[in-house]
Amino acid sequence: MTDCNDVIDKIAGACYSNKENEAKKLFNEFINTISIEGENQNLLYQVLKNMLLALENNDLVMVADILLYELKPLLNGEPVSTDLLGFSAETLPIVDMDLFYLTSFFDDEPVLCVNKDGKTYNVNSLFSPLNETEYIYKELDVKKTTPLVCVFGIGTGLIIEKILDNMAFDGNLLIFEPDKSIIDYCMDSGNGEKCVDVEKKVAFRLKRIIEDDRTILCIEAENSLFFSRSLDAVVDLTEIMGMKVLCNIGYTQIYAQSYQTFLYNINDCRERVTTNRNTYKHFLEDFLDNPLKNLYLCKNAYLCSDLRKIVPEDIPVVIVSAGPSLEKNIKLLSLLKGHAVIFAVDTALKYLIRENIIPDLTITIDARKQVDNFELEAVKEIPCIFSGKSNPAILVNQRGKMILLDGQDSYIDVLLKQLGKNMSDRLGTGGSVATAAFAVAYMLRSKYIILVGQDLAYKGEDSHAGGVKVKTELTDSYTEDIFGNPIRTRSDWVGYIKWFEDAIKLIKESKKDITVIDATEGGAKIHGSEIKPLKEVIELLNSKEGGLKTYDFAIELEKIQPLLEENEYNKLCNLHRSSLNSLKKIGIELDDAIRICNGLLRGIKDGTVSDSYIRKQNKILSNIRDHLENNLMFVLVKTYVAGEDLSKVAELELQEGSAKMIQINLISAMKLYFETYLRALKQVCEKAKKFDGLL
Repeated sequence: MTDCNDVIDKIAGACYSNKENEAKKLFNEFINTISIEGENQNLLYQVLKNMLLALENNDLVMVADILLYELKPLLNGEPVSTDLLGFSAETLPIVDMDLFYLTSFFDDEPVLCVNKDGKTYNVNSLFSPLNETEYIYKELDVKKTTPLVCVFGIGTGLIIEKILDNMAFDGNLLIFEPDKSIIDYCMDSGNGEKCVDVEKKVAFRLKRIIEDDRTILCIEAENSLFFSRSLDAVVDLTEIMGMKVLCNIGYTQIYAQSYQTFLYNINDCRERVTTNRNTYKHFLEDFLDNPLKNLYLCKNAYLCSDLRKIVPEDIPVVIVSAGPSLEKNIKLLSLLKGHAVIFAVDTALKYLIRENIIPDLTITIDARKQVDNFELEAVKEIPCIFSGKSNPAILVNQRGKMILLDGQDSYIDVLLKQLGKNMSDRLGTGGSVATAAFAVAYMLRSKYIILVGQDLAYKGEDSHAGGVKVKTELTDSYTEDIFGNPIRTRSDWVGYIKWFEDAIKLIKESKKDITVIDATEGGAKIHGSEIKPLKEVIELLNSKEGGLKTYDFAIELEKIQPLLEENEYNKLCNLHRSSLNSLKKIGIELDDAIRICNGLLRGIKDGTVSDSYIRKQNKILSNIRDHLENNLMFVLVKTYVAGEDLSKVAELELQEGSAKMIQINLISAMKLYFETYLRALKQVCEKAKKFDGLL
């Protein structure tokens, strides 16, 4: 410790002598030798941070005082001056600079400083960027097999660049950036004529990160929901098990609320992945059978996105659900008939028919929805939106126009895209028939989306209109009602409430001219919506210039063209059968792949195969995997696999050990992958053959 004390004295002497360059040079050499264990580690970080802030403000006397009366006693295990311990960023003079600036401390690596609320924060390093990056990276434990890394805050990109250099080549890096101005500053400051090397370095690094194919950059202010939706798009059970989560240094102090949003989205995604796997497992047969059974409907179907051509934006869309409050205002809906699109979810149909109100449109998307919702003759004539997963027992009896909900990434969507059909972008439908109806209304860009009967809460013991009490094993909870009081709800309804709120938030952030009005007159509050009684909503619409316009949806619907002409439908059937034949051949390849994996495992264990042979066989396995995943029916194969427990694959891919052990684990994971998908492939082929007669 004597040498350490001597160096501290030397640096302090340089500071007291106002020899700034000498002091920084000595400290740069000294900083890498400092280490401390146990509970004083955090205290060391604070001491060093205080010193660096003082250095940054050229207060060399303060630097010397901290060296002698904080750092030196701390390293020697002695009590630290309580007066100096009170010194922190709050007591430093405020730097009179712009909001951000880049500087370089002791290892020539840039540090980004943020001035906010009278304080200066370092957002990617406390004192030594390179050393801290090495420490954080080691703790994060990113491997070549790491499939997903989620980072809060881009900073100068130093740790992110290292992650990209070492993670899986086909992985995903999701960056949640709470402050776009940080990126703008770093990129802009590195492109000017007067920029210095430190600025160029950061600008070049961020450009490289953003342009990397694995990077998905989510700017909170531009689209607060993009991060959660990106997670949903890239995550499955394997990714969740191997996911690494990192918060860049300093970000939580400045953007605490955004950090909570970041963590909430990750935890929410984890829960959804698990729930979805359980859902797929429960509905596996339906999710696989229904798209194949419903394929024939494309012959006479229409496309949902084509409804945009016939529904003007100034025509309101009224979504009618079957919550307990529906009985309060259901009669008033007759005043909107012929002036709006009355869009009823399946459970609300019988109540509307009872009041002699024929909806313009209905929707059914659930794989096992009760047929009795559609048994009334009047209901069978109503135009119906369906998806590939909808219950075929309902659809087969419908006589009204059948409208395919596109944008679902379903097998039907895949086939239609191959035929050159202009399908809409992926449309998030939220998991319920009401949220799906809302998604359609959003697609139509109606200026007014009006919710009726959307309680999402109990009224006494009633779960639905008409005094219906649906029994369920779902857990109860409480939420806020439209008056601000507690109201009993259900775990799935809570999810739908959040979905509506997120959708409304997205509408507002994208500055769409859409107003969402909750005219339920009861039930849970959907934050972001305007809460009004239906009578007031009708008065409001009538008070607009020109009042409520006359509009007949049935007449307008006749103006759109069917999805497929007869020759196109024949092409669709041929494409389906061709994909099935190709899939059968791929089954033979999967058998070969399993044999190759078994051979490699034996060879690696007994040392009889060379690295070049392993690479050659891995290339063959990769090609077989590509053949499978490029087949049009792969979306159905994935559906079957989604119900299986693939955690063992993830465990094998992520296990550590010797180089030989890692090779064995990776090939074992590949073998398990091929075995799982072969089982799924055989099921899909069997089902497709069984239902071919429906075409």
